[in-house]
Amino acid sequence: MKGCYEGWEDERLRIKFITIRLTLWVMSWNKCFGKLYRVKESSPGYVILEDGTFIVIRVVIGFIEEVGETPTGPDLRVAHRVFLYVEAPERLKAEMRYKPLSTGEIIRRKEIWEVIGIKDRKAAYEECVFKASDGKTYRLRLEFEPSIVARTLQYRDANYNPVYYIRWNVNQSLSLAE
Repeated sequence: MKGCYEGWEDERLRIKFITIRLTLWVMSWNKCFGKLYRVKESSPGYVILEDGTFIVIRVVIGFIEEVGETPTGPDLRVAHRVFLYVEAPERLKAEMRYKPLSTGEIIRRKEIWEVIGIKDRKAAYEECVFKASDGKTYRLRLEFEPSIVARTLQYRDANYNPVYYIRWNVNQSLSLAE
């Protein structure tokens, strides 16, 4: 290995160094572009569909920015990402084997989509604690619960799953931290 890792034969030491550098970068980025926060709790969610597909949902808060004030606390802009892992049944994957990979343009083609029933679901959430400009500490919780799922059998993803489109119920709550 070259550069700053030269002579670092101990893998654990290299991983610790990389982790510290990444943590410092994230902390400095958050100080420049948003509120520094601490993740208090995070839990993935899931959806089990009537076609047997299992989808894992993970929400991650990227940064928190104060955009105004009210008598009950700050107004916030919250940047987030939602990550999905889709696992369709093998019979469905076999059907999708020779279908083309999806493009972003398929969302507007309503005729290729069908709504699939949801058998079971659990909301994904992430909860953070941060100190606002008013000096108080707040707890922010961002929760995503799937409400409607549609799929197309015309296109597949890279793992030979059908392409799914999920509508979310999004709940953002802010409260004083104890």
